Amino acid sequence: MRRRSSKFAAGGAQKQHKFCGCPVGRPFNIEHPTCKTCPIDCSASKKSGATEAPPRTWHEGQILFTTAYLFSYNHWHGRPRYIYMLQKQKWKAVFEGIWALWGKQKDTKRKITVVRQVTQESNFIMDDDNLMTSLKPVLDSLKLQGVIIDDASRYVQVDKPVQVIGASEVIMVTVTNMNEPIGDPPARKIAAKAEKIAVEDSLNLRKRTKKSKKVSAVAN
Repeated sequence: MRRRSSKFAAGGAQKQHKFCGCPVGRPFNIEHPTCKTCPIDCSASKKSGATEAPPRTWHEGQILFTTAYLFSYNHWHGRPRYIYMLQKQKWKAVFEGIWALWGKQKDTKRKITVVRQVTQESNFIMDDDNLMTSLKPVLDSLKLQGVIIDDASRYVQVDKPVQVIGASEVIMVTVTNMNEPIGDPPARKIAAKAEKIAVEDSLNLRKRTKKSKKVSAVAN
């Protein structure tokens, strides 16, 4: 008879997930502190047998509302890449077809404003750097939709997300045009291009000088 492992022998304990220790099949609850900090994101884990309800997304005027949870940068930083990819896929689904609401960016700089509503102050992302970098999957998804050309400062102005307390977890996103054209390329790019042109001119001058010497030698 096969010997049962001590993990499940005592009182027939429920089987736990390999990585986070959560019970397999337990419903995902974003309000639960363990689910909030889950390092493998049980909301999309096939191994755990649990699934997160698809986020609701709607808009009122030019403001997009979604129940998709905006995690801190620390949720995926320093962890396997697939954890970030799960977040990226979630926000990609949220913004699917959103270009029809805000249009695609052309030659005007845009401003992105995000309001992060949570149910209690303990859910705030306290560190400003983590709060700003938490927008990475949001900006990547907006770029895929053509709402912004790139997340560089010459194309967009991204304000620090505002965090408020409300009755439910909701993210509000607004994209507006600014009365400002898209900025010039960064100075380092201009300098690199100028250096490249200078090198090419120098090589061309050497070739012309060498060719003229050959012609002079043949003529003599």
